[in-house]
Amino acid sequence: MWLDIGVIAMGIKAKLATGACSLTVVIASYFGYSDGNSKMSVEGITNIINCEGCNRVAYKDVAGIPTIGVGSTKGVVPGTVITDDEVGRRLASDIKQAESCFRRRVKADVTQSEYDAWVSFIFNKGCGAFSDSSALKLLNQGRHKEACQSMLLWNKITVNGKKVFSKGVYNRSLKDSQLCLKQL
Repeated sequence: MWLDIGVIAMGIKAKLATGACSLTVVIASYFGYSDGNSKMSVEGITNIINCEGCNRVAYKDVAGIPTIGVGSTKGVVPGTVITDDEVGRRLASDIKQAESCFRRRVKADVTQSEYDAWVSFIFNKGCGAFSDSSALKLLNQGRHKEACQSMLLWNKITVNGKKVFSKGVYNRSLKDSQLCLKQL
């Protein structure tokens, strides 16, 4: 069987032109930039990538926030294009921040799946939202299942100053909740 390298190259070039990431390169870069203190499992990292998607070209997310890579929002300027290596670097930095928030706020012992799910939740919703949430209170009270299930309450985005239901945000919360409950 002969491979037509020209056809393969054109397919890759077309895919890269749309801004799609090479997940192999992104994950390898993530581990290269990770400082070795991350407790995220491969399943947890994969969950974040699957939930967020991966795009090397800046875009606005469903809430209208400029985003690039794997849900990264820091310093994103419309029209920016980054490499897969930069996507991995941003992912490592963003996960590190989410893990730091988790470690500062959570007093309860958790399973690996809970850890992965809560870091994903914080990655998506932010440390401030998590810190003020009833989910954190439930978790620190040892009410793990209720805490995981409370992720489903996070199903809205702000549009024109009003909270409105978002199927995409609900689906993200559902995936995090399912991961959270996996080992309970």
